[in-house]
Amino acid sequence: MYRRSPNFVQCVHTPQRIAAVIDVLGKDGVVASRPLSGTNLKAADLKVSTTRVSYQQVETVLRNAARLANDPPSRFGPVSGCTS
Repeated sequence: MYRRSPNFVQCVHTPQRIAAVIDVLGKDGVVASRPLSGTNLKAADLKVSTTRVSYQQVETVLRNAARLANDPPSRFGPVSGCTS
């Protein structure tokens, strides 16, 4: 069965995942602009109900967050698919 490749730049997702990451990092004193770097998003965009983000933007924020977090594995929970 043919399945079309996912479009990683199409903006169809709500920004809740990104907002949650920004909130966690904010508790560690990280300003929102740092994890949003490279996404063309501003913190204010995350509060607008019509904002949509791409998978690529979510991935960029998660990669930035992993780099910026004081203790990434424990701050963001277990990584899906990983076992100890």
